[in-house]
Amino acid sequence: MRPQPTALTVLSPALLAAALLPLPGLAAPLTNGDFATGTFAGWTTDTDGGGTPTPLSPDFQILGSPGSYAARLEADYYATPGNTGSTALDQVQYANTLLQGLDLTGTPGQPFALSFDWTFGGQETGAPDENVQIGLWDGTNFHGADGSLGFLLTQTAYGSGSLSVALDPSFSNQPGWSIALQLNSGNNANGSYLQIANVEAVPEPGLIFPLGLAVLAGVRRLRRPRPRT
Repeated sequence: MRPQPTALTVLSPALLAAALLPLPGLAAPLTNGDFATGTFAGWTTDTDGGGTPTPLSPDFQILGSPGSYAARLEADYYATPGNTGSTALDQVQYANTLLQGLDLTGTPGQPFALSFDWTFGGQETGAPDENVQIGLWDGTNFHGADGSLGFLLTQTAYGSGSLSVALDPSFSNQPGWSIALQLNSGNNANGSYLQIANVEAVPEPGLIFPLGLAVLAGVRRLRRPRPRT
């Protein structure tokens, strides 16, 4: 007797292909993470906890050209570098911070991958007076990728790099989280800047791809010819 078709055996090729794609309903966790608009659309800029400075520049700037934009935060730049008696070019006294809320809606337990490119540089010839702190912000404290108090990145020396981390699955479907990128000012008149590009948060494909493979494997097993009886 020929076995009756099951739900798996009648899946169309299109549905099988869809099983290997990100699950529907997973919203993009970040808006304008690559600053492709040439603006800070989707982002919140804050100086010293007082909100967006007026004017926005030079504390916050968008650099580059279409396809390669980056955000720049700066602090402690003066008309005459090293001379605190000259005109301060930035408004910041304590910290400039760039923030955006994260939409971590997804499959329960679905991990998210967070990545960005960073550069910390400036006018200092020795150890910079300024420093960088980047982390997940709950409205009160910074947290690391595992959810504990801490940071994704702290930087006290000039440098650059790319960071990519997997957030703990417990973040999935949790509201109230933001990514916060902060440049803390120093006490001298030698300026420093934090440049950020290609900020991205996406559902980890690690759990989605095996799901698709499992579906395909099930179809193959169910389609395997059975011996005649």
